[in-house]
Amino acid sequence: MLTRVPVYHSLHRPNLLLGAPRNPLIFLGFLAMAIVLANKTVISVGISLALWLIGLFVLRLMAKRDAAMIQVFKRYKQYSHYYPARSSVEGAKR
Repeated sequence: MLTRVPVYHSLHRPNLLLGAPRNPLIFLGFLAMAIVLANKTVISVGISLALWLIGLFVLRLMAKRDAAMIQVFKRYKQYSHYYPARSSVEGAKR
């Protein structure tokens, strides 16, 4: 007889904040606040508010599609863009 083991949602649910990935959302908030605090004008408040709303919308769309998209993109950027068809010089000497 098979034993049923419950898998709790809290163990595999992504870490989202306002429906978006946590770290990019915090970075977006700091960026919007930096724009406001650097210029201190009404125009900069409008620009940062627009940046916040558009960025939040885009991050939510990304999280709906795949919550780990940011981590996957970071891992992709670490890979080399060119792998030669032959081994290295050190490997050929052996």
